[in-house]
Amino acid sequence: MHNKIKAIRIHLGLTYTQVSSLINISSYKYKRYENGTIELSSDILILLSLMYGVSLDHLIFSKFTVNEILSSPSINCLKKLDLSKRLNSIENNIIAYCSFDCSNINYRVIRNILLEYTNSFCENLYDLRTCRAVEINAIASYLNISKEDYLLYEQSSTLPKPLIIADIASFFRISIDQFFNK
Repeated sequence: MHNKIKAIRIHLGLTYTQVSSLINISSYKYKRYENGTIELSSDILILLSLMYGVSLDHLIFSKFTVNEILSSPSINCLKKLDLSKRLNSIENNIIAYCSFDCSNINYRVIRNILLEYTNSFCENLYDLRTCRAVEINAIASYLNISKEDYLLYEQSSTLPKPLIIADIASFFRISIDQFFNK
């Protein structure tokens, strides 16, 4: 995942500082995400997915290559813009997901978007499990976690790690984006 986000940033001619300021983290921390020295969180991947208009599936699943991502319509569209318009478009991509009226990105906007995505994930996970009449023990066993840990995913205010989300999506045979109604 870290090599994908780095390739996108470089392909679009963006600096660590430009990307990190858009997702409201330090450039030092963002650089560590790209270098793989710290694990990418689901929150950061969601924000990057929104920024670039790229599927979470493409960012998380290894079956999707960097070249596939870089040749996607959304990345090509951003690449055609001059840097100033590119940054403005990326910022607007994030703002579009804010549930209240906002004109620029700040902590409150980012928090709101991530809360909406977290709630969507939890609700959709619960709905999938109950609609398909899947036992909690079956999912927990598949994920190699306890029943209590699994229930936290349905009821939590934080998202599981990206690879856990990928495993859950694989279990239900759906795309990761479907958890977030994208």
